[in-house]
Amino acid sequence: MAWSQEEFTNWKASPLTQKFFAFLGDKREDLKETWAQGIDMSKEDEAVAFVYGDILDLKYGHISEFYETEEEESEDE
Repeated sequence: MAWSQEEFTNWKASPLTQKFFAFLGDKREDLKETWAQGIDMSKEDEAVAFVYGDILDLKYGHISEFYETEEEESEDE
């Protein structure tokens, strides 16, 4: 069930998606601040911070590569 470049761009531009990404960014920043203050973090919290970063960096190329589809446009989105 691959997405087209247009579908991905529309999804990423959606206000709901933008709010979700803002939450992930805020939560990740909170975890980074906890780490920077030298507070012990669980392995789970460390993993969550990395996963949130990966999600925030999601590009169409990641999806098209996984589904082995041809990219219709650039990977910028």
